[in-house]
Amino acid sequence: MICPEGYFTPQWLEAKFVGALSSDRIAPRIYEVANCNFNSISPKARPIVLSATAKLFVYQYVSDSQNSLQVYCPTRNSPLKTDTWLLRSALDLPFSLPETEAQAKNTLLSLAATFPLVCETSWTVKNDNSALVGSLENSRERACVEKIDGWSICFSEKLQPADYGSLMETMARDMVRRKGTTKRQQKKRGPKEKIGPTAEAIAKLYPERIPDKTAKEIERDLHKAGVTDFKDGTLRKAIRLAKDASLSAS
Repeated sequence: MICPEGYFTPQWLEAKFVGALSSDRIAPRIYEVANCNFNSISPKARPIVLSATAKLFVYQYVSDSQNSLQVYCPTRNSPLKTDTWLLRSALDLPFSLPETEAQAKNTLLSLAATFPLVCETSWTVKNDNSALVGSLENSRERACVEKIDGWSICFSEKLQPADYGSLMETMARDMVRRKGTTKRQQKKRGPKEKIGPTAEAIAKLYPERIPDKTAKEIERDLHKAGVTDFKDGTLRKAIRLAKDASLSAS
């Protein structure tokens, strides 16, 4: 992933967050602000839990800063401003910080499905046709994604935070507020909110690897396991998400 001088990438920011969370002073404070219990994290689980926490805050930062989103153009050797629809989300960001290894894995699984048009490992634009179906609304958007496929997402260094711990603390407070607002406004879950749980159910059903079965065959297996609260479109996206997560973990 390429990022020119004067800009930084989400990956770079994630490394800074991880470093800040390694502090025995900063991490407990952030968890306290988020109404979570840092002391409940076992020493064995702490690396993956804090890694997932850092990634969650990166996603929150990117979401909050989407009006300043830029993509690096290799031919011009410079970043270009892009529209916020590139970060159109498939899932809401989690409202709490992970405290166990299982919660951390679920957080990472959910984050991987948040921005369908962005590769979650390289933070580059992803021209994924299966993601385009539900994410893009017109031919102009599709043409744009095809053109900038593989370009790096970056932000001007003018937006670079001065204190990473303080920034995460602020986002933790916002997380608590969002959770309260969402609870008041919450209605029956729609298809978008069911993708993550369905993907988790698929991963539990096939713990070794996701088999090369058709969607209908996986649907029958899920029904046998008592998982039925999804539609065809949700299932297809959940299968893709579960397969991506399986490949990332291998």
